[in-house]
Amino acid sequence: MIPQPQLLATTGYYIRQLIKQQGQEFKSAVAHGTQLIADTTADINRIIASLYPNETETTQMMSELELLVKVHQHLRSQNSLYASTVEQLQDIEARIFRILGLSRVGYAH
Repeated sequence: MIPQPQLLATTGYYIRQLIKQQGQEFKSAVAHGTQLIADTTADINRIIASLYPNETETTQMMSELELLVKVHQHLRSQNSLYASTVEQLQDIEARIFRILGLSRVGYAH
């Protein structure tokens, strides 16, 4: 049996921290009760597997999350106050949350 794709533990932790930083600003973008919902204690691997049951799609989403988290960490480490960097960070966060089936309440992306 081929093992299921898994995010790095540090990636899952980082994503949970991003969710935690947003507080209660999320709603699930998927039908209630049909999928697991990401939160600060969730196993991100299980969330992705429930949202993307096709193994190819699961692997693709996990790869994208790994990349998005690396880029987010890099931009954040720059300590830049430029508006463009802040916007890039917000866009990356929105993409991460969208992959996880979350949408920010009142967020236009």
